[in-house]
Amino acid sequence: MIRMSNVSRHRPSDTLEWFYNEWHGKHVDIMRDAPGLLRLLRRYVQNRALHDSSLPRPPLPLGPEGWDAMSQLTFETATDFIASFDDPDYIEKVRSHQLSDPSVIVSMLTEAEVIASTELPHEALKLVQFYRTKEGVTPSALTTAMAPFVSIAKEAPGLLRYVRNSPTASVAPEVFIGSRWEKVPFNQFAAFDEIYFADRNAFAAFLNSSEAHAAIAKASSEVLEPSSFSFLCREIEQINNLETA
Repeated sequence: MIRMSNVSRHRPSDTLEWFYNEWHGKHVDIMRDAPGLLRLLRRYVQNRALHDSSLPRPPLPLGPEGWDAMSQLTFETATDFIASFDDPDYIEKVRSHQLSDPSVIVSMLTEAEVIASTELPHEALKLVQFYRTKEGVTPSALTTAMAPFVSIAKEAPGLLRYVRNSPTASVAPEVFIGSRWEKVPFNQFAAFDEIYFADRNAFAAFLNSSEAHAAIAKASSEVLEPSSFSFLCREIEQINNLETA
């Protein structure tokens, strides 16, 4: 499986309420009415930012960009992902319905490693951590530096799933011509983790964990750039074609 993840924020000319209404409503309806795209797409989830000042500060700081959303589209293969950009339904119906601020976006094309997992509900609270590594740091060095944090998270009460996402093979730039990703650089981060929790209390307790904060502080001093960041969100599954694949 290959997954495209896009972190974004609403345009300054739009209200956040309008953005969420349009994204959760019309955008999902358009995608569900694109049969060519649906034949290629395996799963589509929307991650809505938790703009909640009462939540504890996460171990890795939030990004200064003020992110509002993260969309994630899963495909069986890179070939299917590439084909989706040429699909007539995508071009006619989906491509033009762009809602977010085009001046700032993080896009990752990754494969996932499930480190710990139980069954997920339709919606789940999620801490997402994006890692930009210091020059010369290898993927294995990142894994080693993050191992203490991963161990702490795996033992956290209420943990549902822990997923490590690592960049997959690059895609030729011409694939994205005509789309909003034509000028967006992919995989500017070395990896990102998704850490799911069952409820708000468990989520808040982990965010407030002194052990988790200490583990991230140590990893940051060893391998992470200051531009690494967290995103707090609620994951909502909108399309699931995995059972029919």
